[in-house]
Amino acid sequence: MKHAKAAALRAMLPWVAGLAKARSQSEHARQRATCLSQLLAMDNVYKGKGRFLSPAEEQEAACAASAALQAMACLEEMTAQKGPWHLTPKAHALLHIARDSAMANPRIAHCYQDEDFVGRTKRVYSACHGKTAPRRALERYGLGVALQIMAREQLLRGDRRAKARPLDRRAAVQSERAPALPTHGLKRPVGKPPQFGPKRPRGRPRKGEQ
Repeated sequence: MKHAKAAALRAMLPWVAGLAKARSQSEHARQRATCLSQLLAMDNVYKGKGRFLSPAEEQEAACAASAALQAMACLEEMTAQKGPWHLTPKAHALLHIARDSAMANPRIAHCYQDEDFVGRTKRVYSACHGKTAPRRALERYGLGVALQIMAREQLLRGDRRAKARPLDRRAAVQSERAPALPTHGLKRPVGKPPQFGPKRPRGRPRKGEQ
């Protein structure tokens, strides 16, 4: 869980808190259960609320955050800084977020979508050539977004065959199709090099053809 995503950890928090509460025999386990349960209580304050919180809700979230950090400090002292419990600068920022949550609900102001956008852009960028990657990545991403909008419009119109899929590297590469070359009344499309002379048959000629 060291390299897990923030959104995934928040979704797993109820299950982890319940598991820690069921296994709280020792003092270390009780402090661990307290830390996780208080973090869950803080998240439940923000869940389902609007953009702004009331002073009572802000105070409840601040108390839960303070209790969680106190339990984390006890865990850090018990493990002698050898375990996964460390008070980092992000822990201090968590307390400020809880105390200032009346100005904006953290559920509304999180940056999950921005981080997801960076991940999608990276996948599209890595599929391009190094020399033309800035321009081609922008073109492919814009084309993928356009296809998403068209698919969602078809869904709103009632076309069940349309599927609005998230933009990824494979979709961006496969969706890039070169348009048909104009003919302008000629026999061959403009831009296609002409072929001179008849095509040579492959393989050795037969005895009657020599």
